[in-house]
Amino acid sequence: MNKGVLSAASAMQTSQQWLDVIANNLANASTVGFKRDGLALEEGFEGIVRSDGGAGEPVGTLGRKAVVALGYSDTSQGALVPTGNPLDVALTAPSTYFAVEAAGGVAYTRNGSFRIGADGGLTDQSGRAVLDEGNAPIRLGKGPVEISAEGTIVQGGVPVAKLGVFQGDLRKVGGNLYVGTGTPVEARLQPGHLESSNVNAIEEMVAMIRLNRVFEMAQKAILSQDESSQRLIQSAQDR
Repeated sequence: MNKGVLSAASAMQTSQQWLDVIANNLANASTVGFKRDGLALEEGFEGIVRSDGGAGEPVGTLGRKAVVALGYSDTSQGALVPTGNPLDVALTAPSTYFAVEAAGGVAYTRNGSFRIGADGGLTDQSGRAVLDEGNAPIRLGKGPVEISAEGTIVQGGVPVAKLGVFQGDLRKVGGNLYVGTGTPVEARLQPGHLESSNVNAIEEMVAMIRLNRVFEMAQKAILSQDESSQRLIQSAQDR
């Protein structure tokens, strides 16, 4: 087994994983409240190369390589964009979240773009019920709505509910949602605003170009190793 090919293939695999993360970041560059993802790499252990496709006797070692240690999300604050919509509200404290009803329980999100459903319930743009501090759906009557910086919802001059804001050990599950155990905290909100994604599209594009070059270099290394192996086999056959 060609150790040079294995090393280059490992570099291609790691680059592809990183490219997938960057592509997802770019796809969500305009998603309200989205937090960019990243990968942390570490030096992998020296590998043992075995014959018979990895099932046989050890025939050598494979040098250390960079492997993905973990994925992470950058929770830094995104820019606040004014909308003038009284049902739009932005979180101004990092790592705090709104709660919404989701399949199987409660999910959390940074997206504060809300609307009032036909039944008077406060929902997100996907129709999920927005929850208060006690994880109960928020119901509103008729009339203009105002949301204070503390999360109190006022309708007709009367406080009728309070947005739940939570912190906790949460993990992404897709759809700009998080799951885990959230604990209610004091709200720090900016009414009439939405938080933009914290993805810097230019930085992500530069990283993508750089990783594409790494991938191409590894690909060329594999082709070079393959050509060298073919010449070695041909030379042995000609003797």
